[in-house]
Amino acid sequence: MNVDPANGLTFWAHHEYSINNSWRTWVQAFTPDFPVGDLDFDGQVGTTDLLVLLGSWGPCDDCNDCPADLDGDCAVGVKDLLTLLGNWG
Repeated sequence: MNVDPANGLTFWAHHEYSINNSWRTWVQAFTPDFPVGDLDFDGQVGTTDLLVLLGSWGPCDDCNDCPADLDGDCAVGVKDLLTLLGNWG
């Protein structure tokens, strides 16, 4: 299994196998679902995610690249904090 270097979130699995003396290759890509607020992509919302959110507090420099802006209003604030805390654990 390999991680896609383009985004670091897509995994590629591949396997070669033989059927009737003929080799086949199976390839599949998948992206795991992460809970809203999982800013470090470890599969759960916890302390590190809270620290990332607090470190990003305030208006976003780039509205298209502001992962801690969970509600999409181009700022990290109370609504984002409440969303993160609501998904804690």
